[in-house]
Amino acid sequence: MVHQLINEHEKVQTGLEVMVNDIRVDYMRLPNELSYVFIVLVGPYGPTVTEADAAIEEVTNAMMSQSYDHGSEWRIKNRETDTSMVERYGQYSVTVRFRVKDSC
Repeated sequence: MVHQLINEHEKVQTGLEVMVNDIRVDYMRLPNELSYVFIVLVGPYGPTVTEADAAIEEVTNAMMSQSYDHGSEWRIKNRETDTSMVERYGQYSVTVRFRVKDSC
């Protein structure tokens, strides 16, 4: 289940993050397109890449489902993954580009 995280120390949320099965997923919208970058820290102190990928998939599925409530139907146009390792952890990121379903 996806739970929106709220930072009580900020009056205006500047970061977007959710928890999915105890996995924190940070995300941001890319400017001028219907695309989001999702980031999860993976490694010995965090989830595996497989678990991170499943969490990101759950968030994108929730976004697509929610789009129906707002009068559009999002579909995934493409998906790009990147894993960059730092000394003690890895940053797993996925860029998801959406399109609005054709009305025809």
